Amino acid sequence: MKYSLILTLMAGMLLAQLLASGQNLPLTNQAVEQCQRGDLWGSASTIQKAVESAAEKNSARTWYVKAYVHKEIFKSTDIPAVAEQHRTLAVEAVEKCMSLDTKGTESEQCLLLLDFVSVYIFNDAMLSIADITSADDHKPEIQFNEYLRVRKIC
Repeated sequence: MKYSLILTLMAGMLLAQLLASGQNLPLTNQAVEQCQRGDLWGSASTIQKAVESAAEKNSARTWYVKAYVHKEIFKSTDIPAVAEQHRTLAVEAVEKCMSLDTKGTESEQCLLLLDFVSVYIFNDAMLSIADITSADDHKPEIQFNEYLRVRKIC
């Protein structure tokens, strides 16, 4: 309980910092505000528009917000296929963010996000070993390879 309270407070402070630091990124800022209000799906839709817009698609901050939003959706869903999809979107957005982040302003937060996500990838790989069937006998290997790929980024 104490750990989740600390994480929630840190997330709130981070979102406030993201909103305060946004310059000429109206869609990204809107996505941050929606995320702060708990409208994760609205935030995901808005940040998708931002990464597709000519004015915001080359901003590391925009891609970090996309990663953050999808990580939050991943955390909030109980549907494994949806969670996995959003976890993947978060990792892809971090990779794009880090490629654009020449000043290193978002890199530290990206690494924390990847560290968080990688734990779940590893746990899923371990759980899939226990539930292995002939239909998905390569699933643990695929998940473990994804874990290693994400950890290399960290």
